[in-house]
Amino acid sequence: MLIFWALYSLTIAAFLLNPVIVGWDPAEYLAYGKWIFSDYGFMAGYRPPVWPLVLGVLWKAGFPMPGTMKLLAFLIYAATPLISLTAFKDSRKYLGLVIIAHPVFAGFSHMPLSHIISAALFVAAYSTPGAVSGALVALSGLSRFPFLLAVPFVCWKDKKRWAGAMSVMALYFFITYLVFRSPFESILAAGKAANPEHYAWLWGGNSVYIKALFITPLMLFGLRSKSRFRLAFLVALAYFLWIPRNELRFFIDIFPYLAAALVEGYRKLPLIVVAMAVPLIPLYYDLTPLDHAPFEAIPDGVTVAGMTPEVNAYRDVKFLPWFDYPHPIPTGEYCVYYGPAIPCENDECEAKKQFFRESCEPLAVSGELVVGVTRHPSSGQG
Repeated sequence: MLIFWALYSLTIAAFLLNPVIVGWDPAEYLAYGKWIFSDYGFMAGYRPPVWPLVLGVLWKAGFPMPGTMKLLAFLIYAATPLISLTAFKDSRKYLGLVIIAHPVFAGFSHMPLSHIISAALFVAAYSTPGAVSGALVALSGLSRFPFLLAVPFVCWKDKKRWAGAMSVMALYFFITYLVFRSPFESILAAGKAANPEHYAWLWGGNSVYIKALFITPLMLFGLRSKSRFRLAFLVALAYFLWIPRNELRFFIDIFPYLAAALVEGYRKLPLIVVAMAVPLIPLYYDLTPLDHAPFEAIPDGVTVAGMTPEVNAYRDVKFLPWFDYPHPIPTGEYCVYYGPAIPCENDECEAKKQFFRESCEPLAVSGELVVGVTRHPSSGQG
């Protein structure tokens, strides 16, 4: 156990040493949560609902954002290894540690992404019997849709687990139907949003997942396991190799199944051997935080047309996402210009960005690096 706590402490230290930033996706989750409970934010219906609901409830209760979402992400991250540790006495108790210490997971842990809560719920479902387990794995999938793959593998030949999962899914589909008039609207919209044809050029080849596998080659011993999660891993890997959008963070939707297969296949495996499969590389992936100081110039309660949703993490505003417009015509009281948020491959796209910039007359813009915030000229205010 001393080895476990040493590795656990190092993993938590790796999290704390990484700068915890907001980023595009977490800001959208928070914006969606605000929209659910108010007129602020915007309706990002292609996002799974659990993380927005959690953040929206905390925001509505008066907790300060984005500090609270960062703290919550840390607490979930830190608690994940303890879930399996307290549930099992064999090597399965190391499942949570193997997942959060993986260099890809650790590298992205400095952002309050839905991956964190989905992975924690997956570990909780794996570590819990009966209908509760089924409900938890369904919630994992409704925190991040690719984790819906875990439902049949966690509920495998267990009627109580299936009952718990189907109860949660039925409630979700019913609410989705009431809101969108289609029970599958969010899932279909998420698939479309994850694979936009006009941005297919932006992502590299799908070899990114194969390379990620060999970061921790000893985890490949999980492929020798007879665990059903070996099949789950292969199905998830095949899916992400098939879709055109390839991002390193999507590996978090793949490798937890291999981790489960590993700890199931070697139940007498000493912790030190399991840990060797997971080198701690906390800075494997890094991002530069967006300077949020310009957002302080925007008062709460106004409408903002913007090129990045991160303003929603710092201000309570109604957000008009530029990326949803057929043409970049800002109509808000304030504008946020941030060139790198919208990558372009042709002159037409660059022209639209320039038009947005000129229309808003953004202040404090230095090249493409600084967010520009300005009161929209049409608002009639100086």
